[in-house]
Amino acid sequence: YYGTEEIDSYITVYAAIIRGVLERNISVLFESSDGSAEAGKDFKAISAELVFTAGQSAGSVLCTNIAFLDDTVVEDTEHFTIQLSPSSNDSGVVIIGTFPSVTSVNITIFEDNNDFVVVNSDQDTYIGEEGTSVTTCVVLSGELEREVMLELSTVDGTAIAGDDYISVQQYPFTFQSGQSTGDSLCTQVNIVDAADIEYEEWFTFYLTTNDHAVNLTADAVSNIIIPQDEKDYTVIQFTAYFYLTGENEHSTFVDAGVWISSSTATLVRPVTITLTTENLTATGGTDFTPLKQFNITFPAYSPVGTQINKAIEILPDSLLE
Repeated sequence: YYGTEEIDSYITVYAAIIRGVLERNISVLFESSDGSAEAGKDFKAISAELVFTAGQSAGSVLCTNIAFLDDTVVEDTEHFTIQLSPSSNDSGVVIIGTFPSVTSVNITIFEDNNDFVVVNSDQDTYIGEEGTSVTTCVVLSGELEREVMLELSTVDGTAIAGDDYISVQQYPFTFQSGQSTGDSLCTQVNIVDAADIEYEEWFTFYLTTNDHAVNLTADAVSNIIIPQDEKDYTVIQFTAYFYLTGENEHSTFVDAGVWISSSTATLVRPVTITLTTENLTATGGTDFTPLKQFNITFPAYSPVGTQINKAIEILPDSLLE
């Protein structure tokens, strides 16, 4: 038995005289035979005739080298056989392997730790609309002659598993022997159709593996963005079409009210609107204190009917208007 890695350029195999003394030359043959390792692909085939010379005796050794063919393919441990036999001229005087009983040896080629494939997500970012599924894919770069296994999992960002999407944990991805650069595997991640008004949210999926032959880079992580659902909205309006007030010798105030009149979903985040006054027959600064982009914020979870008032100052003057 001999064992080696593919990255090694060759291995040396030996034949020895176990007993007896030679008074003439004799020849032995080394011949390779395919197993799971194949000549021309994993090693160079050998058919060599080696000669023990007259005068050699027990302990004399002959050897030959067997060359390996290095590649970048991820493959299983493989083996082939070297057969030892006498040449046709010496078959009657040479007995192979009576002590110990070894007429052939197995050569094992272990997987090369320098061979690897790269697996990445096919996109940096996916868009997942509420109530739909997002198809996420991973792409292979390299060549396989054995299967490799990975696992996909999701992790919360601003989006929360169960509330915004269905968590995926250690979902198995298996690339099979024979697959190569460009092949992909996909799965679906379900987005929850939540009856909420919320900000754009995101979560992440990432790949893991225990296989040393798989190289995961930073591109093995992707974000899934859930935009705000356009069918979820809240209606905010003034409490009246107009407000009446009088002008006095002192400043007076009129309350302009805004309220949530209806909503198709729960308001799970704050909503801000902007009030701005515009001159008509009354002039800002003379008749009233103008508002310039005054923000009113309805807190998260404000129910329908919530009202917020803003006092607008009416300025006194002595003019007849």
